[in-house]
Amino acid sequence: MPPRTKKPPSEPKHTPEQAAEFSRRGKKSRNKGAGFEREVATELRDPYPKAKRGLGQARAAGEVPDVEGTPYWLELKCYATAINVRAVMAQAEQAAAEHAVREGLPARLPVVIARKTGMRPDLVTMRMADWLALVRRVAELEDALELLG
Repeated sequence: MPPRTKKPPSEPKHTPEQAAEFSRRGKKSRNKGAGFEREVATELRDPYPKAKRGLGQARAAGEVPDVEGTPYWLELKCYATAINVRAVMAQAEQAAAEHAVREGLPARLPVVIARKTGMRPDLVTMRMADWLALVRRVAELEDALELLG
């Protein structure tokens, strides 16, 4: 058996300046996402007073929705170029299901809220069956109010 030879150290993939720039971009992106999460949580406090940014996600991916305190599993994306909304929805569905199993609770409805940098309005995506269930419930409440008034 031939003796082992030590491989020469590999060249770094990036210069220190490039690595620092990647780090700055990553921090800027995280800050932009966190700001978006805080903004959405604030907007949701009218119907859901306990709505707040899901801080557990910083410790363990998929641990909590991006915004807690609602009956939905909210996955928020603030993006500059494009997102694959189906992939993001699949991520939300999986995280909601795993959380439900872990906590022994029914799974929350997955919802994706997306904002393209510099554009409004934000867009909300959910499964058609979930949206239809919400529409039916609103119609039932409207009918009930009509009977009262």
